[in-house]
This record gives sequence, C-alpha cells and structure tokens, in this order.
Amino acid sequence: MHTFVDAPITCTSTYSRTILVRIVPGSEFHIMCINNKGAAMGRITELLDTAHSRSHANSWSFAGALLPHEALELLQLAPGARLIDVRSRAELELNGVIPDALHVEWQFWPGWGLNPHFLTQLAQATDPEALLIFICRTGARSYRAASACTEAGRGNCYNVLEGFEGDLNKAAGHRNELNGWKFRGLPWTQS
Repeated sequence: MHTFVDAPITCTSTYSRTILVRIVPGSEFHIMCINNKGAAMGRITELLDTAHSRSHANSWSFAGALLPHEALELLQLAPGARLIDVRSRAELELNGVIPDALHVEWQFWPGWGLNPHFLTQLAQATDPEALLIFICRTGARSYRAASACTEAGRGNCYNVLEGFEGDLNKAAGHRNELNGWKFRGLPWTQS
C-alpha cells in the first residue's frame, strides 16, 4: 500500500526539477519535469484550472474543456499528455491531420457506427496515467469520448472545444471560418 500527500514532492538537479503532483484533486499523481524557473508548471496549472472551471460550470463528467490553442500549449508543456483524434479515417484523409496526434476512431464512416473497441484501443495505445486531450471535427464526438473514458474510470480526460474544423458558418455554409483548430492557425497537414 502506498501513502501519498497532496503537496508536491520535488527532487532537483542542476538542469531541471522533477515534481510529483496531483493534476486533479483526488486523482493520481503525475511526474512533471520543469526548468529551474518553474514557468512551465505555473502555466500548466493555469491551463488546467481554466479547463476544470469550464467543466465544472457546465456539470460535465470529464476533467476539463480546452480551447484549441490551450490544448496545443498544454501538449507542448505537459510531459506525457496525448492528443487523441477521434475523427473517422475518411475525415483525416479529406480534411487533414494534426501532427503527433493518436488516432482512435469514435465512429466509423460510412454509416457512423460506434467503434465497439474504442476504450480497449485507447487503453492499449496510452499510459493509464496520461493526460488525454480528445478532439474531433466540432467537439461533439470528442465530448462523448472524454465522457465515456471518464465513466470507464480513466482520469484526466479533456475535450477540445470547437474541434478541428469548428462551428458551421451558417451564412456561408462552411466550417473553418468561425473557430476551431484549423481556423486558429494551429499545426496540421493535409494527407
């Protein structure tokens, strides 16, 4: 049996510092390495606090909700954080991919049938302690994926609001014009 405290435990070296922290109160501890200035840890805390506040304000079951630029920043700062793209393979081929994202389909195209192996595939591809950030086209399927993972006992699940393509501009009939990962100019490539 292990005993943990809710206060950070630190080990320092000449070049960096390793900290054992709880990202979500009552959840597992996470190991984070930061530079000697500690700037990364402070920014990670700010991003997660904002995400947690959004989730709490909306009574969502998952840990938090991030805007696309916040998700990218968190991925760059938090060791072990993973972006999980739940769009279909057809969407990836037609609309583009996010570099280094892990792709696990939530639904299959054509037909939009649910992937019955989603949780198993995700568990096989990720560390059980990893901070998981889910994204889809608009944020709806990633919302369901983050909720399902949380309900299955996975902690630290976050949804990317706006998704990859964002909301539909009803006047023009197009996406990628109001918000979303692509609209914000974040990294992506066309396959």
